[in-house]
Amino acid sequence: MKSRILSFLSAALLIIVLVSCGSSATKVESFDTWDIHTELQASYLADDNYENIKAYANGRVELSRPVSPTFSWKANKDFKDPDASISLLFWEDPEDVTVYPIPAGESSFTIADGGMNLKVNTTYHWQLTAQKPDGTEVETEVYTFKTDDGIRNICIDGVTNFRDLGGKTTMDGSTVKQGLLYRSGRFNEKFSKDLIITAQGLEQIEALGIVTDIDLRGDIDKKTGNYANGYPSDGSEIMVSPLGENIKYVLIPRVWNNLLMTGEEGASMIREIFDVLCDESSYPIVFHCSIGTDRTGVAAYLIGCALGLSDEVLLRDYLFSNFGNIGGDRLLDEFDLGITGIRACEGGTYQEKGLNYLYSIGITEAQIEKLKSILLVN
Repeated sequence: MKSRILSFLSAALLIIVLVSCGSSATKVESFDTWDIHTELQASYLADDNYENIKAYANGRVELSRPVSPTFSWKANKDFKDPDASISLLFWEDPEDVTVYPIPAGESSFTIADGGMNLKVNTTYHWQLTAQKPDGTEVETEVYTFKTDDGIRNICIDGVTNFRDLGGKTTMDGSTVKQGLLYRSGRFNEKFSKDLIITAQGLEQIEALGIVTDIDLRGDIDKKTGNYANGYPSDGSEIMVSPLGENIKYVLIPRVWNNLLMTGEEGASMIREIFDVLCDESSYPIVFHCSIGTDRTGVAAYLIGCALGLSDEVLLRDYLFSNFGNIGGDRLLDEFDLGITGIRACEGGTYQEKGLNYLYSIGITEAQIEKLKSILLVN
């Protein structure tokens, strides 16, 4: 991490800024840009051959999380005062400022595992403040930096393969809004109500403002008769999202096989997903299966087709799941097999075939336009 930060700051031309704080100054190490991706992730995103995922990840190690910046400074006496309350103020929107307490005497701050969950291609602001015992407050000036483009991968503690479908550019130049639609791996142990998402992960979910949880898992335990969510498949219990009772829980149960999208099972799954997506009150939404790659991957692909994403963007997003701990790699061969029914549709590209598939199963032009009106910005 230290080498990454140093190399980044060197490339970004580190600026040492003197800031008036009383009679002396605090030296703040400011930076202009930040890449939320690890070196491996960034290298893959920069690789012109997006199929070359095996050079970077194999789906067996947790490598899917982003990287948060390190904020550093050389403090004057006000910020070194052990009785002063030091804070880092951080915001995108000035109406929504996050305050991070800083232990006295510290000269840097970062959140491990990329837990700030920054958006891509977004300008952020930050500032240091010190509240002294006598009530006096001193502060630095406000600094800004902008995050780079790319896939917005997100850290949800205990969960793998979580990311935002937003931040991408469509073929007609529109942008998919960030913070509305997320894809993920599971939040609970298979066939159990026991959570794998931690208390910190639930706080991170709350910070994202998730309203709806779409669960695509239809696997049933032969011994207990329970769905993968831990609830009886006979409907004898009211189901609650692992993310909490305040989350709208939509179970669209499907058992994955590599020909799912060939028949009515896959078609009806997509129709039900689109019904939820076209309801503006459902957002922000997270949809997932078990590892967030097969059922989730096909759904994300078809949503991208409806929005007008290019083949490279669609397929790179699918292959990015290999950075998660998903139990093994997922290459384009598996994807092609999984969308056999879609590949039989008319069209010269993955996007065209996916769009024609949506029309063939009853997704209407009005639904697609509604989806675009919710998720796209020019």
